[in-house]
Amino acid sequence: GGLSVESTHNINEHTLTFNAGNFSKRQTGSVTGTGRIVFKGNGILVSDDSTGNSFTAPVEIAAGTRGVNSTSGISSAITVESGATLSISINVTLNARNDLTLKPDSSIVGQTLVFSGVNFVNDGTVNPVNVVFSGDRSQTISGSGEWRSPNGINLNGGGTVSLPSDVTMQTGALNVNIRLDIGGHTLGFANGNFNKQLSGTVTGTGLIRFTGNGSLNSLTGDGNLFTASIEIASGTRGLTAPSAFAAPVVIKSGARLNSSGGVTMHV
Repeated sequence: GGLSVESTHNINEHTLTFNAGNFSKRQTGSVTGTGRIVFKGNGILVSDDSTGNSFTAPVEIAAGTRGVNSTSGISSAITVESGATLSISINVTLNARNDLTLKPDSSIVGQTLVFSGVNFVNDGTVNPVNVVFSGDRSQTISGSGEWRSPNGINLNGGGTVSLPSDVTMQTGALNVNIRLDIGGHTLGFANGNFNKQLSGTVTGTGLIRFTGNGSLNSLTGDGNLFTASIEIASGTRGLTAPSAFAAPVVIKSGARLNSSGGVTMHV
């Protein structure tokens, strides 16, 4: 029915398989080891790290839906296997402090995901209402999966977010508050609002390809630049704030770049 961890539990190099039921790491508990904890079936996974005690054993959501119903922090790598779901309840935040991997046909859904690990590999579906990249380290986004978060993705922190592969997003917004380096890859952005904030920079030799309708803003008041190439492939992409782009801009046949009243675009 459930397992409540209230002291130190070390799985060493072994595998702990936990089937249907609730798994709770309390404030006083810690889960350590180099093995892994494999969750199968449906149930809850809660990790209270408010006192600094950590969940550092690798986690694998192998099957079913594993729900997070209380704000939790996991300091180990998390893998969501094909067909499995990691669900975050309303008004709840999951702090993923290490690598996060979604396999094909897997998903993470629900309220708020804060990612402060290094590698976020999405070959499934990422659809929490809010996704926040945080931390003072370099991070990567890769994989061929879907990004759908309706409230959008915020790239925060003090490092650089880079793309080691092509990535496609269809989110409510992408707010770039740090350096986004697409390298030589293509970032596809469908619908939604793309905002490079004053604190953000967009670089790379690749291409950002916009499809569908939405905004495209690049604030440059402090000199930070948008230097990755831009392609408006379809739909209408609108500027809602004065913006500057130190990059080539291509508008494909049938597409439109629209500047709102009183808004200047500097190319």
